[in-house]
Amino acid sequence: MSVLVEGRVAGLAFLSLLAFLISYYTSQIESGVKEKIRTIPAMEAIDEAIGRSVEQGKPALITYGYFDDINPAIMTGLEMVGYVAKVAAEKGCELIIAVGPTRTLNIAIENYRLGCVEAGRPELFNIDNVHYLTHQQFTYLAGMYGLLNEYEPGAYIGIGWFWVDAIHIGTQVKRLGIFGIGGAEKYDAGAWFLLTMDYSAFGAEIYAMGASMSKDTTAIGGIISTDLATCISVAILIVGSILAATGSNILATLMLL
Repeated sequence: MSVLVEGRVAGLAFLSLLAFLISYYTSQIESGVKEKIRTIPAMEAIDEAIGRSVEQGKPALITYGYFDDINPAIMTGLEMVGYVAKVAAEKGCELIIAVGPTRTLNIAIENYRLGCVEAGRPELFNIDNVHYLTHQQFTYLAGMYGLLNEYEPGAYIGIGWFWVDAIHIGTQVKRLGIFGIGGAEKYDAGAWFLLTMDYSAFGAEIYAMGASMSKDTTAIGGIISTDLATCISVAILIVGSILAATGSNILATLMLL
């Protein structure tokens, strides 16, 4: 009896290739080889956002969404909390943190504290600046409205998991004249941020931002590998289309093995 399931061989081969690429590039980076990730404008704009808040004498506000799950988008948002906390502490800017997911509250608090410590300004850590809202979407949205109107921050940074709440938060940020940076895994939410924010990030761009912040070798290797896998997939699609147009179905047959 064969251990291979008909129709899944091509998928297994592609998965094996992806695993090899991740392993290869991770080991390359760990050995000292410099691998460059494309610069994301929304990432570069964080310094500007914090700087504007300092100039205006206002705090900056950061959130990573409401979804109560430990998924990649939420984890990236939590990394962003630590990174922004460090930048804010270095510039002497007060940071307000809006937390939606219940189970990540303590992680957000700790990342905020570590960011201040890494900046050499542990005294800027203030637990009262962390506001727990809720993982219920529209209740979270109401809480965000309240914080934006109460603090009127110089900058809003929202990177993580958002959905229809993105357009409501974005329009409020725009109405109050707040400098906004938004990024979401979901492309529809990313599109709403594009319309309302000064800088926005789409889909996998937020993971590239996370890898750049954390300097984690596995994350960087994963970003490079998935980009290469995407290029290979597009190449297969183009070659398959050309072959199909000439009457050959050899590639389609191979993909169905």
